[in-house]
Amino acid sequence: MSDDPSPSRKSWLSRLGLERKNVTLNNWNTELTLLQKEGKIDSEAVSMIRSVLSSQTLTVRDIMVPRAHMISVAIDDDFDESLQKIIQSGHSRIPVLAEDHEEVQGILLTKDLLHKMRDPSIDVATLLRPVEYVPEGKYVIAQLNEFRAKHSHMALVVDEYGAVSGLVTIEDIIEQIVGEIDDEHDFIPADEEIEVEQVDENHYIVDAKMSLEEFNERFGTHFVKDEVETISGLVMTQVGFLPNAHSEVVIDELKFKVLPYDGKMLDKLEVEPNKQSGNDS
Repeated sequence: MSDDPSPSRKSWLSRLGLERKNVTLNNWNTELTLLQKEGKIDSEAVSMIRSVLSSQTLTVRDIMVPRAHMISVAIDDDFDESLQKIIQSGHSRIPVLAEDHEEVQGILLTKDLLHKMRDPSIDVATLLRPVEYVPEGKYVIAQLNEFRAKHSHMALVVDEYGAVSGLVTIEDIIEQIVGEIDDEHDFIPADEEIEVEQVDENHYIVDAKMSLEEFNERFGTHFVKDEVETISGLVMTQVGFLPNAHSEVVIDELKFKVLPYDGKMLDKLEVEPNKQSGNDS
């Protein structure tokens, strides 16, 4: 494999002034360290860039959850037992196995279990989402782009013989680059008031953990996303990654501006009409 950076790497390196120094993959770590010592870039940015560059050569196999460690339920399992297993796992998406416990029949979103809980006569099979398959050797960055394009969050990984060898999620990939993040389904406790601050007319600051349902009720919107339940999840799904502070994301006729936050989870969002949409009322 050539030591020359790929086009995507070059775009990153050129912004840092490294491309002009003819930096190869063998010495960009040294150059990043020098830039940090010169005060041109901080340690957190260095860590992030190193992760991004390293991720360029990672495959799905490198970061997947092996099949032996996958948490799944079977279509013929007792519902109450499956429900407890899913709750204890803390996952928002669970592979559902066929009766032979080998073939994966579909993906179950935990929120869809509410339909079954309300109406026990519902067949769980009717709640399953289609399974997406990806080969082990697919590059992580390519899979991230595919997740973004399809607005999907989970895929099963198959080996060269077509057998399921593990699973990968968009969160796995993002964590590989930016570190561990909180799930978009981590809600504010029910007894904790969600703050909505009105800055001026049609200009608000909201908590990023505000549920889509509550946001829709408060602002008269109709956001619906099968895979997310909070405004934070909506924004992250729209752009496909954890946006930087001060980033602006336009969704329908609203503009969301990311306010500064600590760690790997959005905190507050400015919300106002997108003036370019022509609807400023």
